[in-house]
Amino acid sequence: GSGSGGGAKAKSGDSSSKVASESSSATSEAEPLTLSLLWKRYGTVAIATHFGVYFVTLAGLYGGVSAGLMGQGEEKKEAVEKVAKTVEPYVWSSVVDQIRSNPEFGAFAVAWVTAKFTEPVRLVVTIFLVPRIARRLGRVI
Repeated sequence: GSGSGGGAKAKSGDSSSKVASESSSATSEAEPLTLSLLWKRYGTVAIATHFGVYFVTLAGLYGGVSAGLMGQGEEKKEAVEKVAKTVEPYVWSSVVDQIRSNPEFGAFAVAWVTAKFTEPVRLVVTIFLVPRIARRLGRVI
């Protein structure tokens, strides 16, 4: 009887090791994706996607501010002034003067500050896109 028990153990050991390896890979797949994990898994694809999403967001916001979609006239002037006051302690006075006096520079400053508030959404978009882009480029790790 001990021979069959030994065979059962060996068989059981084989299947449990298979289950263990499947569960460890399932655990790593279920691990929440962060930028650092994306970097480890996808390298430059993750970084390029992150910055691509950022620049598309910034360009869209700048276009919206410049076109007056986020306020015109006094609303736009108030937004520019708020941004100028917000960044004033952190940048040179010449930059603050440019924000206040140059409409395009002011629009960019408003778009830049607004883009900071989109970071959580941009992170989700990046996490969603990176594996798909890597797969298309053949860089699945």
